[in-house]
Amino acid sequence: MVGSIQHLAEAIKLDLIEALPHQRKTQRNKLALLIATMLHARSANTMDLAAQLPLATERIDMRYQWCSRFLANDHVHIQEVMKPFIGSILEQISKQKLVFIMDQTHVSKTLEVLMVSLRLAQRAVPLVWVVRKTQGNIGFEDQKDLLESLSSYLPKNAEVVLLGDRFFATANLIAYLKQKGWDYRLRVKKNILIGYRTIETRAENLEKMGLTFLEDAVLTGVHEQTNIAVVREEGYENAWIIAMAKKPDAYKAFDYEMRWGIESMFSDFKTRGFGLEDSQMRYPQRLGRLILIMAIAMIWAVLSGMWHLDHYPLPYEKRLNKPKKLIAA
Repeated sequence: MVGSIQHLAEAIKLDLIEALPHQRKTQRNKLALLIATMLHARSANTMDLAAQLPLATERIDMRYQWCSRFLANDHVHIQEVMKPFIGSILEQISKQKLVFIMDQTHVSKTLEVLMVSLRLAQRAVPLVWVVRKTQGNIGFEDQKDLLESLSSYLPKNAEVVLLGDRFFATANLIAYLKQKGWDYRLRVKKNILIGYRTIETRAENLEKMGLTFLEDAVLTGVHEQTNIAVVREEGYENAWIIAMAKKPDAYKAFDYEMRWGIESMFSDFKTRGFGLEDSQMRYPQRLGRLILIMAIAMIWAVLSGMWHLDHYPLPYEKRLNKPKKLIAA
């Protein structure tokens, strides 16, 4: 086990040397070792990581302290470490429309994570995030900060669409996306008042009234204009009410289905994968660095899989590897 983790860590370290040439060598080596150990242990619990870390000491308390010191190290700047990975990923798919997905997840009684991921290889990979000590929703200012940080990485003339659940269909976010020139698919809460021509009604009534594709509708409580599509997916009791920048139709509205990629990613982070909610973190910055380890582990695994698919595809993978249109124009 120790040998396999060390072998994996050496491979990851080579990638980190290329991606982070100015990072302190000790930080880079520790990060590579933690990523390899997390991939092997499939756990974000620091005691589980300590138990499998290939360090010289056999004392688990000293291994645990080794992990804790890295997570508490204020010199490990999350955005600086992620910068080359984000730039590399966006550059690889710069000719496609970039599909960002924003969502929030509960990690502990007091800690929430707001994250923006990228749709990549039919799944979502984490790009930027913020951890806040709160029991409620993380607000627009943090949403804006995350999206602004992504803006600096975008290739010239990149086309962007943001997908978000009902909490994100707010006047502030829609106005911000308009100013950026980004497209969006944001699910609208059913109790929001919608103004359309001479009609004002709750969003949940639109389908009953035969109003399914509304151009220049107004979220009347906040007086923000947007286009809206109302569609019903087979097997679902409630219709989807989707706000979007472009002329509304069913095809564009069903782009919203791609938002589920971040739900699968959160499942990989939590109950179905690394067990992030069992990490017992109490400090936002430490949890943020733990997510950093997980994020690079996931990105490294996805990009390695994509490279293998491109160079050594199995017969059925050749069929799956055909280019697909990601989102409606």
